[in-house]
Amino acid sequence: MALLILLLLISVITIIFLLIKVQYFRGLSLKDELTDLPNYRSLRNFITYSSKTKHLSFVLLDINNFKEFNSITIQKGDDVLREFSDVLKKMLDKDVFICRYRFGDEFAFVFQNKNISEIELTVKKLQHNLSEYEFKCLAEMKDYRLSFCYGTSVLDAGNTDADLLFKAAETELAMAKKEKKD
Repeated sequence: MALLILLLLISVITIIFLLIKVQYFRGLSLKDELTDLPNYRSLRNFITYSSKTKHLSFVLLDINNFKEFNSITIQKGDDVLREFSDVLKKMLDKDVFICRYRFGDEFAFVFQNKNISEIELTVKKLQHNLSEYEFKCLAEMKDYRLSFCYGTSVLDAGNTDADLLFKAAETELAMAKKEKKD
C-alpha cells in the first residue's frame, strides 16, 4: 500500500513538473528572444482570437535604413532593435498589442475598435516623437534620428483572416518605402 501511494505521489509530481515545463516552453514560443516582445505566432493568435468580436486596425512598420546599423556590426543592429522596441512600449498605449513582425526590422501594432483616422494620428505622433528621441545605442552617431515607413489595414469584427490583414498592410508598406526612395 505504501508503495502504491509513493508511486502515485511520484506520478503527480511528474505530471505537475511536465505541465510547468510545457507552460514555460509555450511562453518561449510566443516571445521574440531579442526584443522580448510578442512574436509573429503570438500576433496570429491575438488576431484570430480578438477579431471574432472586435474591429482591428493593424500597423506594420519598417525602420528606415536599418542596414546602416548592421553594417557597423550585427550587435549594433540588435541594440537598435532592443531599444526601439523599448521605446515603442513607452510611447504607445498599454492596450495596443505591439510585436516584432517575423524577423528583421519590422514591428506591428494592433489596435482594437479604433478607426483608421485615429490610427493614422497615433502613428504620425509616434513618428514625430521618434524624430526627437535620442537613442542611447546611437550616442556616437551624433544627430542621427530613427524613422520608419508604415502600412495600415483593418479587419472587421467577425473576420479572422489574418493573412488578409497582413497582405494589405505589407502592400501599403511597400508603396510607402518606394515613395521614400523616389
